Amino acid sequence: MGEPVDELGPDDAEQADAAGDIEDGPVGVDLAALPLDEQIAYVRWYSHTPAAHLLEIADEVVPMLDDLPFDDRRACAELVVSLRLESYVPAALAALADHADNEWVRELVAELAWVQDRVAVVDAFIRAELSVLAALPVPLQRRWLWLAARRGPQLLGPVSRSLSGSPALDGTVVEADLGMPVDAVRRADFVRSIAGQARMTEVRARACVEVLADRMTAGARFRSQVVPWFTFDTYDRPQVSGVVDDALAAADGGYGYAAIRLGDGEAQVLAGVMPDITGVLGVAPDKEWNELGDEEYARLRARLMDAIRDADFVGVPDLAQCLAGPVGYSEVTATCLEGGVLPERIVPGGCDLGWALELSGEVDRLIARCTGIIGPIDPRDLRRIPRGADITWLPVPGELLFYYDEGGVETSHWSRFEAIVGHDFRPGQVWLVGAGVLAKIYCHMIRRAGAVAVDIGSVIDAWAGRSDTRGTVREQLWVATPYVTDLREPRTVA
Repeated sequence: MGEPVDELGPDDAEQADAAGDIEDGPVGVDLAALPLDEQIAYVRWYSHTPAAHLLEIADEVVPMLDDLPFDDRRACAELVVSLRLESYVPAALAALADHADNEWVRELVAELAWVQDRVAVVDAFIRAELSVLAALPVPLQRRWLWLAARRGPQLLGPVSRSLSGSPALDGTVVEADLGMPVDAVRRADFVRSIAGQARMTEVRARACVEVLADRMTAGARFRSQVVPWFTFDTYDRPQVSGVVDDALAAADGGYGYAAIRLGDGEAQVLAGVMPDITGVLGVAPDKEWNELGDEEYARLRARLMDAIRDADFVGVPDLAQCLAGPVGYSEVTATCLEGGVLPERIVPGGCDLGWALELSGEVDRLIARCTGIIGPIDPRDLRRIPRGADITWLPVPGELLFYYDEGGVETSHWSRFEAIVGHDFRPGQVWLVGAGVLAKIYCHMIRRAGAVAVDIGSVIDAWAGRSDTRGTVREQLWVATPYVTDLREPRTVA
């Protein structure tokens, strides 16, 4: 698997802009001449529509698998797993049949069985591999470890013991997945690792580790602590259902509720190092992003902290994400604690709440009661929203990296901010919010009005058929493929 990124930077965005479709890549890149695995990687990271493009590659390549060399067969099988194309699994398995003794193929066949939900077969593969795990290459060890983590403690336990001392376990918190407390020695190791990160100190790192470890021990583990930091689909279903239960109970009772998510963007804004607030003030004549002045920036940070402190569900990066995720993840929890957020409201791994709601289907319970959406795309063009649904839209411009607009402050998200804050929210209403850093303040005002707000973030992009706005989505494009074939074209805010 390629190395994921949380978001593409400006240089990457320019390359992606030049990429066009599969046939028309940047100057000097002939995609057709690349090996299949390199074509797939290129499309994944630089196409404007990576999910659609990779589906096209799969549709083209799978029928000719028997005529391809082994490396291309394996690359295609990896794509079938990556996109979770269950209908193509039999062809992928047949293409690998002559290489069943290859150590990489064994693991890939187990993953193909997992796509088919043949869990007994998957479990048998994992158990059969236990005796040789320690001798496998570390990247392959990690793949078996991740597969075992998806199958639960009964298989994760023996796999992790077989890998004792291997770098494959670096950055994982296996004991959390096994239902065991994180002991003092391990906590000290994590503190040392996190203390060296940007804007972190030993004191801040210790506060972060202690709260996250304690919350997970208390049962607030939102996702696996063994799979990669960007993985969306190991959410704890009862926890996700509980968020929706609480939100709908608040709507029924006419009292306020807010579930918010915090990541490295919020961390940098609160740290005082991002006065452009991720671009919400638009673009200056010199093409640089506008920034808030010192006093106005300080006032916004205070409002943001008030919103976080008041929220009922504060989703933050978990320990595994702090150890291996983007710079800034660790300081989220430290900043929350310094700002007075109650530890019991902090949910490790809850920064992926939006995707957990989407993939579990629990979001449909919220959509059924949804009063309005705050975000960059008209709800009529969001493909998860039923056609004809009566939903109010409070439009905001999308992130400048992906909804680029050279307009200045007058047409920016910032120009709409106070009007949305002052909207007439009412008790009993349910609002879904996908509006970046400022979404937290919108959620706060909705809650104060006695209504319900759930911060779903970039899930809205996927509902509009976009799979290019998050590196975490490019890494697992199967989350976006359900929305590729819907013919509605999104109308974004002008």
